[in-house]
Amino acid sequence: MHLDISRILTSTNLFPGFCTLLSLICKKMDYPDNCIKGIPNNTFITNEGTPTANLFYFLENPSRGDEWVEQSINWEDGDSAVEFTLNQKKDTGEIHFKGGAAILSRNELERLNNRPQIKGLLSYERKPLPNNRYHGNLLMKSGTSKQTMKLIASAIALSSVEKLVPSKNI
Repeated sequence: MHLDISRILTSTNLFPGFCTLLSLICKKMDYPDNCIKGIPNNTFITNEGTPTANLFYFLENPSRGDEWVEQSINWEDGDSAVEFTLNQKKDTGEIHFKGGAAILSRNELERLNNRPQIKGLLSYERKPLPNNRYHGNLLMKSGTSKQTMKLIASAIALSSVEKLVPSKNI
């Protein structure tokens, strides 16, 4: 179970400056430098070999029940995380990410979130699943306009993707 120490610390009034600093340090320590976004098929890759913005579109999901819209990722906790992602299968047994995977820089995601046009609209979380210990989500504030969502998706595609890893399973 993941304990979000940053929320606990910032919810107390004891030593607020220290708690804020400690929560930032804890957040950085809980996450690796990169996350992995699976690419369902080659329509999400341009002819020039870069990911399209629509790979990072956030679709409203009312079942989440909080102020965020999620988009599944895996955290690159080790060398096996990319291979695990590329080998993920749908319920039908077919390979899920036939287009490969995009490796995203967490620091670039944070830099984007600190831009005045985006500030506070973008985040991420670690949310392991029973069959996927690497699982997490990119998060966007619910209610963000479609135009802003597309700007954020384009910014992620242009500046956060460090590299593409082709699928070996097709």
